[in-house]
Amino acid sequence: MRLRLFGDLHYSKNYLQLADFEAKRDIYFAKFFEKLFEVEADYYISLGDLTNTGDLCEWQGVYDLLRKHQAVDHFLLTVGNHDAYSLTKAQLEEFLAQPLYRAIEVDDYLLIFLDTSREKDFFDWSGYLDQDQLTWLENLLNNHRDKHLIVFGHHPLYNTTLFSNTEKASVVPQVGLKEILDQHLKPSLYLCGHVHADSIVHEGQWTYIQLAAVLDQPCVRELEISDGQVSISSYNLDETDRQKGTWLGANMAYFNLVDRGFQGLHNRNLEFDWEDIIY
Repeated sequence: MRLRLFGDLHYSKNYLQLADFEAKRDIYFAKFFEKLFEVEADYYISLGDLTNTGDLCEWQGVYDLLRKHQAVDHFLLTVGNHDAYSLTKAQLEEFLAQPLYRAIEVDDYLLIFLDTSREKDFFDWSGYLDQDQLTWLENLLNNHRDKHLIVFGHHPLYNTTLFSNTEKASVVPQVGLKEILDQHLKPSLYLCGHVHADSIVHEGQWTYIQLAAVLDQPCVRELEISDGQVSISSYNLDETDRQKGTWLGANMAYFNLVDRGFQGLHNRNLEFDWEDIIY
């Protein structure tokens, strides 16, 4: 199984009304999506904040670029806090034509897409899951104890990956998501974004993989699992394109470039065998 993923993209409207913003934005993201789709994969996955404010025109604009690729039929996403700033959850589901949380079974693996976003809340960008979703997740795990889980959520779990213990940087621990996931004993993966920094952490049976933001680090990650061997590798845009992303990020509202995205190759690339996990 091969998955190609990316972190927070932040496709944005031209809030600052710059004359050439839209053209530069669409050229940059078109180039990034070419990199994403250049290799055949089972699924192509956004880990949330695909848009910058979740405005309908941002959703339409980014999907216009995605639909230029035939493999868009295999594109899936988790909803980030920025994605949920403007539309209700019902409106998001209607536009995306896919449930905001779901599971897909692939051989020995269960891919779980969580919705960790709040609805139209500009002031609290921490992660949250309501009781309906938590109950759904508990039932799902109880019925798939023999599967390796690959869980996708925009927010990290508290105090797992880098910076996940800072204010509003994780799923709030009070909802008990980590405790639910820790009940699953098969070695598994949790992939996230949100804090705009690469990080890979092993803890018990779980490996946490956190991705930086695209405008800071224009990098596609490839997760491949075959015969119990797990590998994650990275494919970057070149320096010229990276600078174009920096220009975009510096000319956007509701977004800040950071200098912490790249945390060394050991937080970006990884190889291990499920059988080597000790817990």
